[in-house]
Amino acid sequence: MITILPSATSVHEKLRDLFDKRTRGQRRVALVAYIGRDADKLLPDFRDVEVYCWPQTGATDPYTLDELQRPPHDAKVRLVDHLHMKLYWVEREGFVITSANLSRRALGDTIQEEVGIFCNDPSQVPIDTIIGRLKSRPLQQAELRRLQQLHDEYWANVPRRKLNAPARRVLGFSEWYESGRSPQWKTGWFDADGDESPSTARAARDMHGVGTIEDFIPCSPGQLAANDWVLCFRLDEDDRVSDPSWLRVDFIKNLTRSEVRIGGYRQEAVQLRPLGSEHRPPFRIELPPLRKTVAAFGADRIRAARRLQPSGQFLELLMQETLAHVGRRRRKADA
Repeated sequence: MITILPSATSVHEKLRDLFDKRTRGQRRVALVAYIGRDADKLLPDFRDVEVYCWPQTGATDPYTLDELQRPPHDAKVRLVDHLHMKLYWVEREGFVITSANLSRRALGDTIQEEVGIFCNDPSQVPIDTIIGRLKSRPLQQAELRRLQQLHDEYWANVPRRKLNAPARRVLGFSEWYESGRSPQWKTGWFDADGDESPSTARAARDMHGVGTIEDFIPCSPGQLAANDWVLCFRLDEDDRVSDPSWLRVDFIKNLTRSEVRIGGYRQEAVQLRPLGSEHRPPFRIELPPLRKTVAAFGADRIRAARRLQPSGQFLELLMQETLAHVGRRRRKADA
């Protein structure tokens, strides 16, 4: 029997029923073009769901793909370039063919108009034949990092008025540390406030159309590159850490000879605009563990380092201090 699903709300209700925990153990497949940033919250259960999607930059959210394939969701995520169908199929329940992607924009009831059909006979869809002709591939860490980089770069250039969604949840450091360490990041320190060099300001204005940049940090050739995430913090003369923040590099500017003589460094890494709601920094910064980590690692070692990629020792120290900080916070809450 075929049932018409005349709205986004009715499509979503049927999908929630099909992908409920009660159908766990049955084969379940979602073939969609795009997966939005809230997809992990749109269906009740993703355990062992075979998810196929088109990883198109600006449409499918790679951070959500990563979350879907990890606990507690444990979906089986595969990528298919140019996939545009929207088919949701469950082994003994039936299937939905719809215009709706797996996104809040599509399955909400206030943004897009959607329609679909439900059939309670899954045998009507040759699911293995359809999947067999797709040139799919698993979501690997190397491609995930590339997709995340492209995602961040894309949204860095979208006007702020379009980024009106709530800020996305940012991982704690321990979550990042235990999740495959993606995206990667670097450290950058400074000891005084200041303005970007005149040639950097001109490049931002003339090449990127930005009159006032969001942030910058000095660097040497080879230390930073476009699309890098940089954990910046002030490092005072007494080795005390303060004012930590994330900087995402849009471009690197080589300074003029006179600017090098004045500042003592050869390049500036520039973030043109504020981070938008679609960006997700590597992890949520907490000052107490960072401050203790720098003290234990050695502020002089940080100042002298040529490579800005944090060492394994630094990461392990930050992990230890983060866990200790969480423990202290819990004890305080229980007191």
